[in-house]
Amino acid sequence: MTPIIVNGLFTVVSGTMLSLLERHVPDRFTSDPIIIYDRSTETQIAGYHRLYIKETIERASTNQLDTSGMKIWAYENSLSGGILISVSLMGELKKSGISGLVYHHGFSGYGG
Repeated sequence: MTPIIVNGLFTVVSGTMLSLLERHVPDRFTSDPIIIYDRSTETQIAGYHRLYIKETIERASTNQLDTSGMKIWAYENSLSGGILISVSLMGELKKSGISGLVYHHGFSGYGG
């Protein structure tokens, strides 16, 4: 099961990923359960949740962020989607053993 799906419209996480986020950053998001419909196989995939991250950031404001502790942000005005997490939260994600996660330092891949 893919742990996280992010694009410019939404962020979707697996139940395992949601549990980890609920343990470490419960006050930074809300979520709703969803079912993914795969048209090619005409199957439904349960166990995912749409994530609504409360705080958004822009690349220009990253030098003003308090990144201490466990935190998560959504990129604002980004058609490609994406999230930014604090180093502490990244450490917990890495320790969790959830496979399929890819990390980039800062705003890697966003140009400029």
